[in-house]
Amino acid sequence: MVAKLLDRGCRSHAPDRFPNNGLSTLPAIRGSTRCVDWSVATECPATWLPPCIDAKLLSVDTVTVIITTLGGALSATLGVLVGGLVTRRVQERHWLRDKQLSAYEELFSQYARFMMALRRGHLARTPVDVDWAAWSVSLTSASLVAPLSVARAISSFGNAVGVFLGTVAARDPVTDPVDEEGLTEASRPAAVAHLALLNAIRRSMGGSLEQLPFYLGGTVGRHPEGTDPPRETITPAEEVRP
Repeated sequence: MVAKLLDRGCRSHAPDRFPNNGLSTLPAIRGSTRCVDWSVATECPATWLPPCIDAKLLSVDTVTVIITTLGGALSATLGVLVGGLVTRRVQERHWLRDKQLSAYEELFSQYARFMMALRRGHLARTPVDVDWAAWSVSLTSASLVAPLSVARAISSFGNAVGVFLGTVAARDPVTDPVDEEGLTEASRPAAVAHLALLNAIRRSMGGSLEQLPFYLGGTVGRHPEGTDPPRETITPAEEVRP
């Protein structure tokens, strides 16, 4: 294609500038000379020096280069934008997960503290000092970052704990204590809600966590929800039995 273009010249806008009936001898490739017939050459701007390239052929090549360059630049830009969005979403998800775990831990920590303090105070007939403001803050903080299903479980849990507090915290542990049986009976709704909240949180963390049949710590008293159910045991004789 390059040789074809070099064989072509330009028709001058001033024919008298080219002698020999429009024929001119011009330096060519590798120091040789080439005779260019200007009478049959295409017109090109006067600012171009011969031999000139056909404007139509140049336009096609230029458009192809421009489209290829712009397409590559656009693809690279889109790749950077999509990658940035994905990275940001992953970081936000990790940040939220960390905040959720921290809030849930604080909620159960406050719950276990005042449950144990009330039980110890009533059974030992000693005064109890509970930071109820911290318990209220933990409920609010957990519901702030929890998904809807967990927030509903937190609400049910708070209501169940309120039943326990209405029975136990309203009584003076020194002059009007609650015995072990009364503590267990009053904490029965809290035990059910405690296990339900635990499993709601585990489900929200992903499908890799199985549902728990029991909880560990927190609620006072002996409840089915706080007891690991007995597992079936197989004796060696049963293992080899056909």
